[in-house]
Amino acid sequence: MNATAGPYVEGEMLQVPVLFKIESAGVLIVNELNINSEIGLVPIILFPTENATLYWKEIVYLQGTANKDPDGTALNYTWTDTTNGRFLGYGSKVRYNPTTRGNITIQLLVRDELHDKEANYTVRFVVTDRPVVYLKVSKLVMSNREPALDEDVTMQVTIGNYPGTTGIGKLNATNIQYQVYLDRISGTPIAADIIPRVDVNRANATSVVWDVQTTPGTHKIIVQIKTATSRSYSSRTRPP
Repeated sequence: MNATAGPYVEGEMLQVPVLFKIESAGVLIVNELNINSEIGLVPIILFPTENATLYWKEIVYLQGTANKDPDGTALNYTWTDTTNGRFLGYGSKVRYNPTTRGNITIQLLVRDELHDKEANYTVRFVVTDRPVVYLKVSKLVMSNREPALDEDVTMQVTIGNYPGTTGIGKLNATNIQYQVYLDRISGTPIAADIIPRVDVNRANATSVVWDVQTTPGTHKIIVQIKTATSRSYSSRTRPP
């Protein structure tokens, strides 16, 4: 007689199909059938999940448990990056720094020393660069490039959101703050504004006004974007 059972779910009745094989003709009478079943050791990886995305060099914590040891105190937990042959640590919670980009497989080995049993489980995920915006000032148009003192000059600033040389500019940008400086990025800016949104591979423009209060001569206009690089433009002011 052979008996097999499907996965057991706590709180549900366990149904066991039983196959009988009778070698000779006759009648089989079963008065009592006792079945002893025991679920083996089952490792469980809580994080990361299958097909998850982790970001390169952004530290996370691997978390695991087992069906017989939820708190992780009685069993031994061993984590291994099987893709790179890298030991990651012991314990139900382990600090993990993904230093290799690409498809990664991590294995959790759970061992019960008391009963000399062990089992393992693996998850596969992807490590990639975190998508970021790549903003740059693409154009600055001044209403007068040779203004007089006390003159109001309108400057139209165009900011683009384009993929960088590493190809990581993949997010729409919102609330882009920029400041305009004279000659160097220091002190109080001569103008500032916010562009509400710049989508990927697009550019938006906004205008600010500069009340010219500086010494006559050739000066440089510098536009600085928050968390991005700055770009400078030359301008000359003339005496009234």
